[in-house]
Amino acid sequence: THHQNVARKILSERRRILKVRKENMNENEFEKKILKVMDVYLNEQSGLSDDDIVDNIMDLMLVGFEAMSQTQGWVLLLLAMFPQYQDLVQAELDEQLGPVVEEFTLAQLQKCQYLDMVTREALRL
Repeated sequence: THHQNVARKILSERRRILKVRKENMNENEFEKKILKVMDVYLNEQSGLSDDDIVDNIMDLMLVGFEAMSQTQGWVLLLLAMFPQYQDLVQAELDEQLGPVVEEFTLAQLQKCQYLDMVTREALRL
């Protein structure tokens, strides 16, 4: 399936990266943790086949998708329940991203304080 092909590409790319990676790679902490998990999977002594690794990657992708979907649902519910905050978030997004958004950067989203507060409240619930 498409998702298995994506997982296989991730596996292949990670193997390539492992061959050229140096100790002091400039990665953030989250990336380092993900890569450590992949290193364990790719260890020849782990006993995991490529199919096992692909299955695990797909599980991680699905868990991330489900968590993101639930968070988005709570954010939308909170914004619907509190239109005054919905207006603040919309104004903030318009200011940071413009009225028509085709692409945005992480730096732009990080400037959206109201959106961050609503998202954190949704995660708290």
